[in-house]
Amino acid sequence: METIKIDGHDITAEYKAHVSKLEGLQALPVRPLRRTTWEGVHGTHIHREARRFDSRKITLELTFRAESSDARTRAASLRALLYPTGRPLRLELYNANGEAEGVYDVDTESETLTDIIYEEMLTTQIVFVEAEPIKNIYARPGINATAQFTITTPGVLTISWGDGSYSEDVATGTHTHTYTDGKDGHFIIVSGNFENVTIAPTTGTTLYKTIRQ
Repeated sequence: METIKIDGHDITAEYKAHVSKLEGLQALPVRPLRRTTWEGVHGTHIHREARRFDSRKITLELTFRAESSDARTRAASLRALLYPTGRPLRLELYNANGEAEGVYDVDTESETLTDIIYEEMLTTQIVFVEAEPIKNIYARPGINATAQFTITTPGVLTISWGDGSYSEDVATGTHTHTYTDGKDGHFIIVSGNFENVTIAPTTGTTLYKTIRQ
């Protein structure tokens, strides 16, 4: 992956953090089959409803070297990004062409920091959890634009608007958000169960990627 951003910060350009490992981006783990055993009956009854997936775990290992500044100072500065209050953080992965390969709302589960090696290098391993991995990703370009979705759903969904704003327990209806952060475009994540769900974005907002496993 060419560029990794945490809440909009390019971790290599801003913190001189070099990626040595990135895991957990492939297929999601499936939850175990639900089974019921009946007294006096052979075998088990398997519940064959639509399969459900566990949360995604992403492991990111970074190396900091003593380049223009102290490695530990830069690692501590990046650490301050990992625990936003009251919301998950936004993790974005870009390829060499500047195209987004992955967009995730994650929480930091753990981090491990090594000792400094000759006071010039250290490594940190961060484990992120994506609590709602089944999702649609939409792109809304434009500065201070408005995004709107008309949704029909038998349950509820979550909309992460990409600027730190969230709409939880989203039911059937029209849902609108206007950006005020001055950034030129946002990725919007709509997550939840998508059985019998229809989502219609208004003009200007396009479906970028669908993640179902």
